[in-house]
Amino acid sequence: MYRITLLDDEEFILDGLQHIIDWNEYGFEVVASFLKPRRAIDYLSQNQVDLLITDIKMPELTGVEVLHELRRRNITKTLVLLLSGYAEFEYAKQALQFGVRDYLLKPVDRELLAQTLLSIKEELDKTYHVTEIKADHSEGYYQSIVDTVKSYLEKDYAQASLDQAAILVSMSPNYVSKVFKQITGVKFSDYLQDVKMEQAKKMLSDVNLKIYQISYSIGYDNPKNFTRAFKQYFGVSPWEYREAGCT
Repeated sequence: MYRITLLDDEEFILDGLQHIIDWNEYGFEVVASFLKPRRAIDYLSQNQVDLLITDIKMPELTGVEVLHELRRRNITKTLVLLLSGYAEFEYAKQALQFGVRDYLLKPVDRELLAQTLLSIKEELDKTYHVTEIKADHSEGYYQSIVDTVKSYLEKDYAQASLDQAAILVSMSPNYVSKVFKQITGVKFSDYLQDVKMEQAKKMLSDVNLKIYQISYSIGYDNPKNFTRAFKQYFGVSPWEYREAGCT
């Protein structure tokens, strides 16, 4: 588990941050939370913390000033994620040049936070040379991940994406992609294409469904792209397949 410290001068926001997400599912543990920036800085000076999530606008010190103080104390391994309101949005973007890892607008969107955590975890994994496929996990562990992803693709194939699959299993997209390919022998994108094409083939047996309706229902915005993909996959166009009796 990577260690997180939370900092916000408003108690109700700090409490909300602690409960907005199941941090453990994303490989993180909240080890401390503070209302006062200087107390947070003292804690970070004495304890190993991988990520600090802090408000940008606080009366004692701003989030950027907190970062500067951490760097002054040579605390360089702790990544910093800023939370800002719309009023400080431009300031938050400028803060990226000072070493801030990223920023999120308040109120914090849970899904966006999850995606950000996965990205940060991937960065930390590389920093600490965490292997992509961990030897201490059994084959059944990885199979369960793949089964979950497969189930997701077979149910939500029209809107399915690697990023969403990663959030579902609380892993980075690259990690999911590598595990999926290692276990199944098939790339994530190819498996999703298989699911879509097989679903399209089933739907073509219903003569009441128009080709463009089938196209939209499996996730293609443009029926021409669907037709091209179907012909490349099966060797015939959707119309030819239907006229041949859908066999």
